[in-house]
Amino acid sequence: MKIALGKGPYGEDCRVAINTDLLRGGAAFTLISQTAYFIYLGWCAELVSLTFLNASQTLASATITTAEMGYFSTPAPPNRAGQTLTKLCAGAFTGTGTGLKRNTSSFATALAAPAHLWGGIRVNATTPGQFTSVSRDWSAGQYLTLAAAGAFSSTPTFAGVVPAFSDAGTIGPDLFGTSD
Repeated sequence: MKIALGKGPYGEDCRVAINTDLLRGGAAFTLISQTAYFIYLGWCAELVSLTFLNASQTLASATITTAEMGYFSTPAPPNRAGQTLTKLCAGAFTGTGTGLKRNTSSFATALAAPAHLWGGIRVNATTPGQFTSVSRDWSAGQYLTLAAAGAFSSTPTFAGVVPAFSDAGTIGPDLFGTSD
């Protein structure tokens, strides 16, 4: 994992939180309506400000009721088991159109360190969109999902589960955090 929000080891400003253990850029991943997807972004050892969660949408959603992104934390790192994710902040994003998608309004949340940081996405749409994907988690638990998940805006915790084993297939949407 690469968690590089805040100051780097040499005092430089770092602005990206991304999981570098998962393979990126495979086939497109199609979201399932009302299912939450969580990607582990890494261990955050110092206080940082969470601003945007980003993803690349390759096929637009149709008839969207809800499109949400958010940051979450867990008490433990990925461990091949499901975990309870606690919402830190969440907000809407525009699911129509394609290209870079991020929360519509910047988050103004300071992450109390240390914490295991996760990015999450959920839509409620008749035809959910497709996003660039990540793969090769090997059921390590760096990717969690929850079917029939409640809205991020009104649900404080989510019981994420490790999906069935997937070798090289796409497993989830590619999410990454930025502080600008």
